[in-house]
Amino acid sequence: PTQSIRQILHGAELPVEGANLLYWPLHYLRMAPVRQGSAAQNRPDAVNLCATAPPQECVVLETDTGVYALSPADPQAFVDALQERYRLGATRVIEPVRTQQSWLGNIFAHDRVGAWLLAVGLVGVLALFAVLTISFPDLPDVLAVRYNSAGIPEEIREKTALFRLLVIGLLAWSVNGVGGLWLSRQGQRIGAHMLWGGAIAVQTFLLLALVSLIT
Repeated sequence: PTQSIRQILHGAELPVEGANLLYWPLHYLRMAPVRQGSAAQNRPDAVNLCATAPPQECVVLETDTGVYALSPADPQAFVDALQERYRLGATRVIEPVRTQQSWLGNIFAHDRVGAWLLAVGLVGVLALFAVLTISFPDLPDVLAVRYNSAGIPEEIREKTALFRLLVIGLLAWSVNGVGGLWLSRQGQRIGAHMLWGGAIAVQTFLLLALVSLIT
């Protein structure tokens, strides 16, 4: 609420920890943990970084509920507009409320396509497992896994080698899934979709290969 603002500063040394690789590339867009031994240590929500620059280059608002570091495109125009609203007074009393969602939930809440791609990839892994599990008891102990141009088997292996297809499918979905989540967290949604879609393509080819080997 505007009426809770006590002071407006142009740049300030805030008692927060420095940039962390865990928050790259958005070091200054988070609820910042307070440094040990600082006066605000007993207030976990005291410092809120809502900026693209260090606090020393931000407009800092000290309020009744905490400190907010902002980086508007035009700091002076932002402060002027804020002061104008402050002079007008509040039309109603609003209590500040923080709603926090896990980063994973936040990703899928705004990317339904990505969630479906991940789900389809998982279904592909389960389909591989189901087909292999159902067919495995009836398969011969050895299988021809490669043929020459004349249709004569060139390579024969035990049927347990088929589980390699399942392992490859699971690894493809897991690695691409984790990589896609990381890209999505950085805002690279197209790259994430390409990784997740690639995992689906791998599952499709593996399933076709498995069916051709067991039939």
